[in-house]
Amino acid sequence: MDQIDPLADQTFEVGRSFYMRRRWDVAARYFRDALIANPRHLKARLFLGEALLSLGEIDQAVHELEEAFALDREEARLPLARALIANAKVALNEGDEDEALALLNQALDLSPQEYEALDLKADIWSARGNQALEVEDLETALDSFERAGNKEKTGQVRALMQLRALAALENEARAYEGEAQWADAARVYEQLLAQEADEGRKAGWQRSLDRVAGEAELSRLFDEGVNHLEQEEWPQAQGSFAEIVHRRPGYSKNGQTAIRLLETAVKEGQSSAVWRRPFGWIIAFSATVVLLLVLWAVFQAGGKYLPAGLPAAPAGSESSAALFDQPPASTATPSKPAVSPSEQAP
Repeated sequence: MDQIDPLADQTFEVGRSFYMRRRWDVAARYFRDALIANPRHLKARLFLGEALLSLGEIDQAVHELEEAFALDREEARLPLARALIANAKVALNEGDEDEALALLNQALDLSPQEYEALDLKADIWSARGNQALEVEDLETALDSFERAGNKEKTGQVRALMQLRALAALENEARAYEGEAQWADAARVYEQLLAQEADEGRKAGWQRSLDRVAGEAELSRLFDEGVNHLEQEEWPQAQGSFAEIVHRRPGYSKNGQTAIRLLETAVKEGQSSAVWRRPFGWIIAFSATVVLLLVLWAVFQAGGKYLPAGLPAAPAGSESSAALFDQPPASTATPSKPAVSPSEQAP
């Protein structure tokens, strides 16, 4: 509040008359004289600050207006904000963007709707965003454009970041495919599907996902089949490899083809089929014993019951009857010689 001091008031009025005529320098001298008479003369302090601001003595103007702000915050709020903005322009012309931003923030704290401060601040952040964009620093560019309140640029940077993120995921998926890590490739393609907005590209990711999912299933069946082979589980191995061959006849993994392994499973399964039946080994063993006994008996019988073409027992060898102390079989009576018709009675 102004204290009543006639001399200070009179001096201030003289100074204000010069101020209204834009005689800033003369007005400033009278305002200082008024303040000497009354240091708490608020109007003299405010007008002095404005006069100094018009004279371009920015720092001194800010100082005087800060003194006035200490006397009356509401009265000095707007003049001080304008002085701070002017000081920010000076800093900006000198290339000190950080100082300019700090002064502009102070001005906006005093007067949030100071459009000049808002515009200057937006210009600084937009310039920083463009610089970051030139060197492809998208994170910094996005932050700068958001601070500038530049929605158009913010949207452009977000779109660019999205494209780069999708490209990185695509490269990751391709790398997994190259290493035949189908499950990991499928996981990344699922992320691409979730993040992609374009329907055309989304359909492409779905095809890629279906493809690697098929590869993963073939790989799983192959490993399953190999495991069944190692466990000598021939029918299960046949089932796994048959499914692979049905889907892709030429499929191979780790240098082995599915069709060759299927042949192995079939052959092994056929050779061991009898042994896989209930009591199969007993039946096979019994059949083998019976066959051996039959062959032995035939051999002892001198080959009488041998099939045509098989040699009989050699002459002079003992028969099976002799071996069991039985009398030998009687020999056949020699047949009479045939009589020729000339020797028959007349």
